[in-house]
Amino acid sequence: MKVNSIENNGKYVGYIWKSNEKTPKVFNGDIFDESLDNNDNPFIIEGQLYDEERAVSYSIKFVDGEYLINKFEVNSNELGEFVMKTFYANRIKGHKKLCFRQYWRSEKDEFCENMEVLQPKELVFVGFKEEEKEK
Repeated sequence: MKVNSIENNGKYVGYIWKSNEKTPKVFNGDIFDESLDNNDNPFIIEGQLYDEERAVSYSIKFVDGEYLINKFEVNSNELGEFVMKTFYANRIKGHKKLCFRQYWRSEKDEFCENMEVLQPKELVFVGFKEEEKEK
């Protein structure tokens, strides 16, 4: 669901990447206290924050001069089935991978004789995973 702000009483893991920075700011159980005013400069280009205790994930993007913030209730049945995906983090120090839940929903597909097929719907950030070191 689209929201206008992020609750600042959570303990978030994730990152935000500001327009004037070469690397993102990493959150490791920290409170989010950044401004999300569309007129602020520097601004947050993108961010992914997850509060495990409340099972809430936020996706932040700055597009055409305004913030687009999506909030996901991770344990909600509304999101449907998911598979776990991990991606290497770009410019985040350390050996972390970004973890996401890829949610799928069943929809009729005109190219499959209008049968129900699973379609990817949401990619929801759920924290970091330490990269396994080779032995």
